[in-house]
Amino acid sequence: MASFAIHSLHKSFGSVKAVQDLSFEVHPGQVHGLLGPNGSGKTTTLCCALGLMRPTKGSVEVLGVSSRALHRTAGRLGVVFDQPVLLKRRSVAANLAYHAMIRGHKGGRTHDEVLKLVGLSDLKRRRAGALSLGQGKRLALATALAGDPELVVLDEPLSGLDPVGTREILALISKLATSGLTLILSTHRLHDVEPVLTHATIMVRGRRVATGPLGDILGRGEGLLQATVQDTPRALEALSAMGGWQVCGQEGSVIDVDLGSSGAQPSELAEVLVKAGAGLVRLQPAGQRLADAFDRLVAQESARP
Repeated sequence: MASFAIHSLHKSFGSVKAVQDLSFEVHPGQVHGLLGPNGSGKTTTLCCALGLMRPTKGSVEVLGVSSRALHRTAGRLGVVFDQPVLLKRRSVAANLAYHAMIRGHKGGRTHDEVLKLVGLSDLKRRRAGALSLGQGKRLALATALAGDPELVVLDEPLSGLDPVGTREILALISKLATSGLTLILSTHRLHDVEPVLTHATIMVRGRRVATGPLGDILGRGEGLLQATVQDTPRALEALSAMGGWQVCGQEGSVIDVDLGSSGAQPSELAEVLVKAGAGLVRLQPAGQRLADAFDRLVAQESARP
C-alpha cells in the first residue's frame, strides 16, 4: 500500500488553476522529492493532501486514510512546513513536549532520543527564540519525529539556510532515510537534495511533468548533447533555424541540445554548426544531473500552449 497517494487532483482559486490533474504515489522507504519552481503548486498540493485545503476535484490518501479524515493518522504522520510554528518563549524541550501532545504521538522515541537524533541535546533548556535558523529547523524536524512516525513531510526544509545549515539538515535526512523512514521533501533546491532522493515528482505550472525513480527521470536525458562553440550567437541562430531538436540550455560557449524523438544524429547537428561557421570545438553527451533534467522538462512544459 502506498504511504501517500494523489489521484487526479485539481485545485483552483477562482480562474487560477493551481494544480491540474495531478497523480503520483509515494511508497514505504522512499525519499520522494516534490520538485518544481516557486509557484508550481507544490505547497498547494501538500495543503490539499494534509487537509488544510479542500481539493476542487480528486482525492488524496495518506497512510491509507482520506485527507478528509487525517485525524485518524495521529502519531503516524509528521509534518514540517516552511514556516514552522514554534513557541519562541518556551524551551526546546517544552516545544517538543507540546507538539507531541497536540499531534497525538505516543510511544516510540523518547524526547531525549529525538533531541539527540537532531543534535539539540545540549540546547534543550534554551528558548526556541534564541536558536539560530539552522537550529530552529532541526527543532521543527524534531517535533515531527516525536514518537515513531511512518511518514514525514517536509516543505522547503532548506529555505534560508547557509551552506553549513544545509549540510546539517541533509545529513539528518540521510540518517533518517537509512532507518527506513518514508520522507517527502517539497523543494526547489535541486542540486542540494539530489544526493538524498530515491524518487521524484516534478511539477510545472500545476502539472506533473515527470514522476518515478530518480534514475528513470535522469535517464530521460538520452539524446541530450552539449556543443561547445566559438561563436555562440551564430550557433544559436543556426540551431533555431532547423527543426527537429530543441535548445534547452546555454551557458557561455556551451549549448545544450535535446535531439528528443527527432531521429537526428549527432553528426547532423555537428554538420549544421560547422556549415554555420559557429566554430564547433566539441560535441559530447551532456552529463545528466537532476537540474539538467528539470530545466529540460520545464522548457518543454513552458513551450506548451
